[in-house]
Amino acid sequence: MHAIVDADRKIALTPEIGAEPGDEVFLERRGDEWVLRVAKLPMGLVRDGERLVHRGVSTKSAEEVLEELRNERFDQLSEGLPK
Repeated sequence: MHAIVDADRKIALTPEIGAEPGDEVFLERRGDEWVLRVAKLPMGLVRDGERLVHRGVSTKSAEEVLEELRNERFDQLSEGLPK
């Protein structure tokens, strides 16, 4: 990747870096180079309020995640009802 430092000493990161606005990044010096790492939140499907948001790579298929969420919601809705 090639970037230019602007007048405020900032660089714009391209999408393939994986950083989103507001993400925390770590800079590590290795000899005469700098390594940038993006601090990631829990990976896979996570709740963001009422929405499911994909963050990274999930070890489960979308169908498995949806089935688990359906079962969890069903359990919540049927709580207290006779089985």
